[in-house]
Amino acid sequence: FCLCVVLAAVRLTRMAPIIRLGNLAALLGTTLGQQVVSLLPSIDSILMLQEQFAQLPMKDAAATARAGPILAKQWSANITAKTYKIGSADSLGVSDIHYYYDAVVQRYRMIVDSKQTLFSPNATLHTDQLAINASGLNFNTTIGIGRDAVCKPFHRPYFDMFQILVQFGTSNGSSKLGNHTCEIWQVPVLNISACVGNNGVLLQYNQSMRGYVSVMTWKDTMIGPPPTEVFMPSMTCISGYPTRPCPSNGSTKLDLYRIHSPEEPLSLANRNVGDALGDMAFTCTTNGQGFAGGGGGMEGTVVSWWKVDVNLDFGQYAYCLFDRRSRHNFCYGGTGIQVGRESALGLGKGALQGQCSPNHDVGNWLSF
Repeated sequence: FCLCVVLAAVRLTRMAPIIRLGNLAALLGTTLGQQVVSLLPSIDSILMLQEQFAQLPMKDAAATARAGPILAKQWSANITAKTYKIGSADSLGVSDIHYYYDAVVQRYRMIVDSKQTLFSPNATLHTDQLAINASGLNFNTTIGIGRDAVCKPFHRPYFDMFQILVQFGTSNGSSKLGNHTCEIWQVPVLNISACVGNNGVLLQYNQSMRGYVSVMTWKDTMIGPPPTEVFMPSMTCISGYPTRPCPSNGSTKLDLYRIHSPEEPLSLANRNVGDALGDMAFTCTTNGQGFAGGGGGMEGTVVSWWKVDVNLDFGQYAYCLFDRRSRHNFCYGGTGIQVGRESALGLGKGALQGQCSPNHDVGNWLSF
């Protein structure tokens, strides 16, 4: 329960939206957690790519449906994902991914370990994403390990990023990657290029956007169906969702902040906010822009300041997003009636990603 009063809305200077690349890179391999990834484990990037895919002209899709590469439909691989600023050889972030892919049954799993250096040079985020073309909660993300792991389940239409290449790819000659010869396939409208080797094995998959490029490089690829047990939900999602509310009946007053579009209504319904330190972490990881949404399709150029009375029985933090199709906000992975809380980026000293901790070391994120 909360009582909320907005005190002020201040316009921010517009900045280059690196967060969009971070999210897109998440889907293309850096998986949300992969630097910015922990903010929204590739959910926002999936929505964005689904929209871009849907906007491509269907007559072109039909015309090129057989022109794209013939990719292996079942495989397992280790992938290194890096993000660069175009023109620079210095990586902005690196993630190690175990990827299990099954286009026959329409499912995949990405297990990602990525460095999160905002608060500590040695902090690592563990993200486990499972997606299946099924009804119900078919897109599940487990963040963290052991007793500190938290499950974020929700439902979205199944999306296979490699099918963009199959349906819209055009051949652009051959190249070599290490000791391997490959054929180059491109989807110019989405700035995607891929190096496809023998037997339809991906060797590299790249996408550039707004001055940055994400590069996924395959190694140790095994062709064939991944083991069935690989696609079982994590124990955290099976028995640990949602987490129990914090054992407290008290309340407190908080000063909270939100970065958003000027078009967004001044409401906290189905939205995320942070305290001063927590929202500064969000500001740093999104290059001062937050996420687009709430109307107008604009990036976040306004910050609003809220005085909020909340109960202290915090529940599991939910990811709240603006659905561009329905034009409404929705939240997933939360407890429900409780205000959700986690430490910024899920990091810091607090157990269970800071749900029941003050998180003075990294700040707080809250969901309403």
